[in-house]
Formats: sequence, structure tokens, C-alpha cells
Amino acid sequence: MKPTLYWAHSSRESKSGPDSRVGWQSLAEHLKAVSRIAADLANDTRPKDIKLIALSRLAGLFHDFGKYSDRFQRMLETGSGTCQHSIHGAMLAYFGSGTGNGKAALNTVMASIAGHHAGLADWPDYAQKLSNPQFKAEMESLIPIAAGDSSVLAEHLANLSRNTDYVPRAGLKARYDLFIRML
Repeated sequence: MKPTLYWAHSSRESKSGPDSRVGWQSLAEHLKAVSRIAADLANDTRPKDIKLIALSRLAGLFHDFGKYSDRFQRMLETGSGTCQHSIHGAMLAYFGSGTGNGKAALNTVMASIAGHHAGLADWPDYAQKLSNPQFKAEMESLIPIAAGDSSVLAEHLANLSRNTDYVPRAGLKARYDLFIRML
């Protein structure tokens, strides 16, 4: 049976029993909050950079997308194990949601999500990370779950293909790397 509420993380004070989820945060609430914080920080850093603000908002919204998986939810319930969850949001930013026209190809968002726990990888390493068919199939299966859990996610998933990535001008690779780190 699928959970009716998806969790982002548990509380360190959690105990077994009827109050075991006291202090837990719902995944939809967590993603919306991180999205808002990311956009606010981008706005504080570069108030007129609409692209940075929009892409930061998306990175925050999709950074823990893989936590919708049964495996991650089971890990929270049992308190044991590990579960890759950042690759799913990175793939979503790169491949799109399949609900719009074409792929998203938001490379900056993909890189920032993929590295939000482990740090940014070398650019060629992303090809290997994004080519895992198991993670891609999982990402695709999580889209309707996430859309059903949050109207904010549903709206952004439906409009993901309308977003455009930051593209540096020639000779500004360092600025591109900085832009990804800012996300």
C-alpha cells in the first residue's frame, strides 16, 4: 500500500509508538520551503537576475524528488539503510517530466541537484550518472506520485519544459561554474 503522506525527514527525537512521527516534516512542505528559501537567497544575491531566481526555485523544488520512492520512505520508517535520492531530481531537470513538449535540459539545475549532498562532479561524470536506466525509470514513476502529493509540484512538472537554462557567453566558463554553485 502506498503511503498517503510522504516524508522528507524524521526527527532525531523520534521514538517508536503512536507519537513516532512527532517532528517529522512532510516532503511537499519541505520541497516548497527549500524552493522558497533558494529563490529568496538568489534574490538577495542578485535581485535583478530573474533567471537565477527561477532556476534556484526549481532546484529547491526538485532537490529531494527521489524521496517520493518507496525505498526512501521505508528507510525513514525503519531508521536503517541508505537510499540514493538526489539523482531523481537531477534527471527530472535534465530529461524533463514528459508532460510538456521536449526535454528540459536544465543543466545548471541538474548539476546543483546532483551535487547537493556530494558536491559538484566533473562535467563528464554527469553523462554516466544520467545514463542509469533504473534511476530514470524510477524518476518517471515518481512524477504522478509527486504531482498527486502537491499542487505546486504538479504545476511545475506540467510547465517544466517552458523553462530555459542559463547559457554563458563565450569565454565565461568560470561564470557558468559560479552560477551552478550559486544555485
